[in-house]
Amino acid sequence: MECAFLTVTFVSFFAVYSSFSGDPDWEDVVVAREGIPTVLICTDTTVRGAVAINWKVQPVGLEKEWKLVLSANEKKEFSGSTTEKSTRLTDPNFQDSGVFSLFLLPRFEDRGLYSCMLKQKERTLKEKIILLGILRVTVVPPSTRSSPKPPEAECTGFP
Repeated sequence: MECAFLTVTFVSFFAVYSSFSGDPDWEDVVVAREGIPTVLICTDTTVRGAVAINWKVQPVGLEKEWKLVLSANEKKEFSGSTTEKSTRLTDPNFQDSGVFSLFLLPRFEDRGLYSCMLKQKERTLKEKIILLGILRVTVVPPSTRSSPKPPEAECTGFP
């Protein structure tokens, strides 16, 4: 079972890579299992003070439009398309720590490109693009007849 899961993970990674291979801008790849806590890392310890963070996503599909996931500013005012507790910054003191990472409990629909953009006084200081692939794992029980075959697992990823 472990070998099969690793094989599927390896194959899924290449499916993720080939889905966005025409876009050379992403710097990092994160492959996560659906519903398992995941952190998209974005840090810059040189940034201090009045800084704003914007997390955006470009979902898999024909649309190449970026959608706001979460935004926070120096007044610690949060906004964005998500009001769920399943998506948040990992460090509420991001301005002092320089840790702007995003925590999420991903759904299969959440796969795509993520942008972490740091701004200070309306000037972009840094942008990091992360490719997030989501694995959906389904365990198929063995047939009711006695069989030496072990249970099977199915994984799907991009697209």
